[in-house]
Amino acid sequence: MRKLSFVSSLAILIRLYNLNLISKECFNESFAKAKAQYQKLLSSKLENKESSGGNYYRTVGSRLSALLTRTLIDATSVGKTTFRDATYLLGLGSVSVFDKLAKRY
Repeated sequence: MRKLSFVSSLAILIRLYNLNLISKECFNESFAKAKAQYQKLLSSKLENKESSGGNYYRTVGSRLSALLTRTLIDATSVGKTTFRDATYLLGLGSVSVFDKLAKRY
């Protein structure tokens, strides 16, 4: 049910209890199980954390227009636009970042 409603199982349990659809004993038992499951999930995510940030190039890709990026990459590769202008228009820090972005497109 949680997958269909996009809310936590804890929220669903509280709502069911408030509507008197489950007993207090059932609520307490289920709430303890759901809370333990949540704590287990949280601790496993903290242990498996590999980096402190996201993927820079995916963020850039979602921030920029794909058409503009592709056009600037193509124009730069044939010499119609300078690397300096392309990095400025895309808001990138350096030419090396532009090169890596171009390899991904």
